Amino acid sequence: MIILIFSTDLKNRHYIHFNSTYIWDFEDCGQESPKLIHLIRTEYMESSRMNISKQTSVADQFNRKIRPSLQLLKIFKKKKHGIFFELGANRDLDAPPSETEWLTTHLHWHGLLTQPNPDIYRGVLKFARPKTLTAQVCISPTIYVKHAFFKVGGGSANSSLIPVPCFPLYSLMRAYNTTFLDLLVLNKVNAPLQVLKTLPLSQVRVQVIGLINHGLNEVVDLGIDNDLEDLCCSEDLANILENRGYKRSFTCPIHDATDSCYYVCAKTT
Repeated sequence: MIILIFSTDLKNRHYIHFNSTYIWDFEDCGQESPKLIHLIRTEYMESSRMNISKQTSVADQFNRKIRPSLQLLKIFKKKKHGIFFELGANRDLDAPPSETEWLTTHLHWHGLLTQPNPDIYRGVLKFARPKTLTAQVCISPTIYVKHAFFKVGGGSANSSLIPVPCFPLYSLMRAYNTTFLDLLVLNKVNAPLQVLKTLPLSQVRVQVIGLINHGLNEVVDLGIDNDLEDLCCSEDLANILENRGYKRSFTCPIHDATDSCYYVCAKTT
């Protein structure tokens, strides 16, 4: 049986088609499955639906708010055409701006934005820059496909729950046709430590890992508060990343007014 679920944006007359058969067919599928990778690439990754002229004007309005951190500028300097993944992205104009938006606008980076929440995803799809793909998915904390439920329609009487697939990060990278990332940003990602553990070190390379917190409520795998300093300065996280060849680009405790921190790979290629 195929269940078709439609979420309707009445203002923009935009329909999001969702076929839950894919979730159940690929539930618990391993991250290296060629069929899974093909499914993600063909069914879940899409480009912005805004025309270029309108996209530029909205981006100009949005990017005036963006001030990249000194950490980020020091790490990448003026590197152009980098590749990034931002997990849990939000492109609404009233949301805290992301530094990946600055990278795409000023240094012509490209990459993938993921957002599982259907209501937030509309803004991600609408305002994503050219050459940046988007995917309405969550990230699996294991090497297998999982799923989660998200409420559509806020707190209204007509709100409903829809299933959203949670794909392994490695599968998303393969679907994007890359095994290398200049920057991986975890923005409001539950179980970030577990997500990072799923990456096969012998098959991928990530130069910089960024952590962002705008009120993260569930960091269950670390067993700590939702405070950014605790997340960035967590010894559990630091030990895992240091064992994988990363070092902090910041000092703990964090004293400057920032909502992001970065770990840089110290290994040379």
